[in-house]
Amino acid sequence: MDFVKSLDDKVVESASRKAFAALPDLSKAITELTVLKGVGPATASAVLAAYAPDVAPFMSDEAMVAALGNVKEYTLKQYLAFAEKLQAKAENVALS
Repeated sequence: MDFVKSLDDKVVESASRKAFAALPDLSKAITELTVLKGVGPATASAVLAAYAPDVAPFMSDEAMVAALGNVKEYTLKQYLAFAEKLQAKAENVALS
């Protein structure tokens, strides 16, 4: 949390704007936010989920377990697998 508190507001705003503009490319959007010190894929996913919940799921412990099993690997690769799984499930439900 100390890292996040020490970030300059303009740097955070710039990274956020770049991340939001990158959507729906989740890989690029997460990468834009994780340049901020103290922000990893899970935190970045929370920011993106607040901005675009229909595109970017939040990488919470509970959602990861529900979607992928007992996986607690908070990497970009794991986030993309998680998001793909949830998006496929949402598409299947919408078609039902």
